[in-house]
Amino acid sequence: MKQYLLIAAVLLTVGGCQRHASEEFSEGLFAVRFQSGNTVEAAATKAGASGPLAAGSTVRVVAYQRGAAGQAAPDLPNDTWKASATYRVESDGSFVPCFVNDDGSDSGASGAKTMELHNGTYDFYAYSTARKLESDNRTVKGVGHGEDFMGAYVGSQTISRSANTVALPFEHECAKTTFRIEPVTAANGGLTSDSLFADSVVMHNMATSPAADYTIGSDLASTVGGTNDSGVIRTFAYLNAAQKGDGASGSGIFLPKSTGKKVPAEFYIKVNKTRYLLKADLPDMAFLKGRNYTFTARVKQGSVDLVLNIVPWNQVAQNDPNMGADNSSILIGSWGGVDWSGSMGGNTDQVTAPLQVGTWTSVALPADFLGPNGAGQVGNWGQVDPGNTDVAGPNGPGQVGNWGQVGGDNAMGGNPDKISGTPQVGSWGQVGENSDFAGSNGSGRVDTWGQVNAGTDIGK
Repeated sequence: MKQYLLIAAVLLTVGGCQRHASEEFSEGLFAVRFQSGNTVEAAATKAGASGPLAAGSTVRVVAYQRGAAGQAAPDLPNDTWKASATYRVESDGSFVPCFVNDDGSDSGASGAKTMELHNGTYDFYAYSTARKLESDNRTVKGVGHGEDFMGAYVGSQTISRSANTVALPFEHECAKTTFRIEPVTAANGGLTSDSLFADSVVMHNMATSPAADYTIGSDLASTVGGTNDSGVIRTFAYLNAAQKGDGASGSGIFLPKSTGKKVPAEFYIKVNKTRYLLKADLPDMAFLKGRNYTFTARVKQGSVDLVLNIVPWNQVAQNDPNMGADNSSILIGSWGGVDWSGSMGGNTDQVTAPLQVGTWTSVALPADFLGPNGAGQVGNWGQVDPGNTDVAGPNGPGQVGNWGQVGGDNAMGGNPDKISGTPQVGSWGQVGENSDFAGSNGSGRVDTWGQVNAGTDIGK
């Protein structure tokens, strides 16, 4: 009897990763094949996609059928769970069945089987890393900072023996944060060194970790923590190994953070062989899923500017952060009075304790800086009055509304076509609705721009 119980326990343990509803033992089942579709980017600038999941990743796929005929949307508590299975991603994007540990790592055991289902229409949920699925067949626990946790959903997918492959488009459920350090050009007072590197970045008041329970098909909940809820970037590489004075860059992955608190941060950098510490209070901002929040420290001989770009997940290399290009960018603050003398002259020994240098000054940002959508408001388009009989003379239209005030420091987020990286200058006057607005020459007076403040500077 003990031998039978032992065998049963072993079978239960091995089969726990490849589970089916009781109909598994009826006729008509066939293997379902899965592969990763393009990874969906939550684009801060433009929508885009990257390649499939990294080879070696583990994935758990869960199949449900909706509870009622004609049901328009999934309803997990009332839908019917059918099966779940775990896989390892191959280099070609295909999925190979594997057994996993509770933390989602590949156990290395052999004998795993793919999911089997009947002909029918299913909702497929997937997530990576393939952490343990709780007994309710929809809850995942324990996701923390540093894990590129991803989710996918394909609804109302009809499968059969002849059409049994499902492509799963994954979304990054966390935010990426990149720190990049580089000198400005020598002509602009840039620091010249043999080596410019970063040791680590520590950011406080980030999301609480581990995250609240994750429900398949949904998002990780955004939270805001306290001083001890920190995100750390520890791994950096030179931008150019042959020219180490060009700077370095590194990234970390953090749970999504909501607004509610500023983000105190410590930047540990190294100039030549001396370590320095730059402290800052970063603005109260959200860190949203699928975005890469890139902080670029632009080093000068006596100061450092810190510029923020929000770009798609896999975009790291930047254009000049102050020039915008197709990225949203903003100067968020500077360290003044920085003394780099600890790394110059005869002091070539590495300093064990970093030297804190510089005085941080934040740039005043609008109250709606980085709202829930990762973008500030940049004006509004006024209403067109179709009943205005004199808006169009013989040669063309007159005024059809106006944009409201645009905040020049508010150029953050998702509309790259309107972001130039430069501040707003001047104020556009009201167009007079003269009856001869579009007369024989097709033009009337359309007022003037107000005075331009040419001295405005968002950080060269």
